[in-house]
Amino acid sequence: MRQPKSYYYEIKTIYSHIFSFIFNCKTNTPLRPTISVNPYDFITSPLTININSIGVWSAHEGELGIIQLIDSDGKEMAYGIMSATEEWMKSGPVQFKTTIVFDAKEVEKGTLIIHNNQGDGSGDEAGESHQFEVPIRFKP
Repeated sequence: MRQPKSYYYEIKTIYSHIFSFIFNCKTNTPLRPTISVNPYDFITSPLTININSIGVWSAHEGELGIIQLIDSDGKEMAYGIMSATEEWMKSGPVQFKTTIVFDAKEVEKGTLIIHNNQGDGSGDEAGESHQFEVPIRFKP
């Protein structure tokens, strides 16, 4: 039979390893803003998209980046610029918005591709390029 002290020590060690793994793990996937469209949502035109930078993407001149709407064949259907809806020169979350207009009569599925604004300059002056995709469906 185990002693209560050694059992406590084992549990403490296990939790210590778990917390160490969770809070110290590195990922190649950068953090990304939240967007008001969820994967596989049905969308209609015009579509207003709200974006919260959550402080992980930086705005440049009040713009967080662009949003492309691509159909299932890879054709661009619409394009929007994510513009700040509030003071953007602050640390932390900032709200952005864009509205896109498109015609999806012959299309069932597509993808929203969200690109960050790297800023001006080249080399060390420009930021890193990031993007992520949200699969969507068109309302019949």
